[in-house]
Amino acid sequence: MMKRLYTEEFKIVYFEELLKKGFNSDKGYLQAVSIDRSNFAEPMLSPDDLKLIDSITFVDNQKMVLDSIQSVLTRAEGAVGKQVFKYALDRYQSRWLDSIVNSRFVIFSKYHTDYLK
Repeated sequence: MMKRLYTEEFKIVYFEELLKKGFNSDKGYLQAVSIDRSNFAEPMLSPDDLKLIDSITFVDNQKMVLDSIQSVLTRAEGAVGKQVFKYALDRYQSRWLDSIVNSRFVIFSKYHTDYLK
């Protein structure tokens, strides 16, 4: 159960941070997030987890920007630009993110063995 909770929190924080960066911290996005209750009441993620998420989402946003620039020559006019939702959903559901979460959970469990009993 603890792994499931950790996984859900890690992935939702990653997803929200990726959307925030993808939409350039737009005021409308920030307002929408402020009313969403997907977060956990008692955070489990460590400062190192949050730093990792921040650095990964920074790189992800750079990939979206590059894709947006390249889309000018490769997509229909109406599809040009950042595809934030598609990219974020693909990453959220990826084995890549699951493997990162699993690795981080191993670290989490080593430091919280009493809590997990």
